[in-house]
Amino acid sequence: MQDIFRGRTTELRILDKKFKQSGFVMTVLYGSRRIGKTKLININLHKTNVANEELE
Repeated sequence: MQDIFRGRTTELRILDKKFKQSGFVMTVLYGSRRIGKTKLININLHKTNVANEELE
């Protein structure tokens, strides 16, 4: 996954930390269009299985 998001180690680390927190956490991800914001979130959701846990 690091190869897909070269230069995004800080952002990946922050998202990993947020997804591992218990309880409700609101995170805002903003930036210029077409830089991979949605892809970054989707990859992290699938990596941490958060999406699957919510459906069960």
